[in-house]
Amino acid sequence: MRWTDDDEVLSEIASRRGLGVQEIRELKRKQPEFQRAVPYPKVRSNWSPENIDKAFDQMHKELGRNPSYEEFAAKFKGAMNAIQDGRYKLQIRKWSQYLTHRGFVMPERKDSRQVSFEEKVLLVETYLFVTKGILNLCRQIGVSYSNVSERYSNDPELLRGVAIKRGISYDEVVGRKNEKIRNKIPKPFRQISFEAKVAVIDAYLFDDKNSIELAELHVISPSSVFNWYNKDQVLMEVARRRSLDYAEVVNLRDKRRKS
Repeated sequence: MRWTDDDEVLSEIASRRGLGVQEIRELKRKQPEFQRAVPYPKVRSNWSPENIDKAFDQMHKELGRNPSYEEFAAKFKGAMNAIQDGRYKLQIRKWSQYLTHRGFVMPERKDSRQVSFEEKVLLVETYLFVTKGILNLCRQIGVSYSNVSERYSNDPELLRGVAIKRGISYDEVVGRKNEKIRNKIPKPFRQISFEAKVAVIDAYLFDDKNSIELAELHVISPSSVFNWYNKDQVLMEVARRRSLDYAEVVNLRDKRRKS
């Protein structure tokens, strides 16, 4: 089999170039010289689900606890990329989803203060029915976005409170919540253009947009933002368009990651 007909090779090239596999196939179809100009040798990823689990178990044993996203990605970048690309399991694309799949309960984030029932109802109502404003409201009240999206919005008493506040039925609120969940599910077969990836990372680095805002705007998973900002090709294109050195963009990314 020719290397340029090998799906694994094309997938690896797509990953390294920050492109979709379909874009690489289209390039190959349109440009016969692509057959002679593949920039990377044949690479077969060793990051099967079994090997990802082994790497995780190794770090868990060494640390005596679950490794954080940053720790695991630093030591096993290929494994983390495989998880985020859906190659571990198609429906698992976040570190938290992987930990849950492995049977570890994610610790709840504690709110910065005691939150009243009325404030929780307001947060859930805003999360479900208002297009923008939930992040600012979370900051004002002192709660984490994940607590609203994962805990509060699944509390039947709070959903009933929203129904009463809006003068609608409980079933309508539950229906809205289920619609919100469906819209958040990543679309694994949706091809994201290289231009779109560059635009997302440029906005993340220079327009002070966070991953949640960008995910909702572009209908992607928040983890995609963190996946793309680790792609050299994307960062190099951002640097070129901003007339900056690649190292300056990487430094800015690292600062954003720590903030």
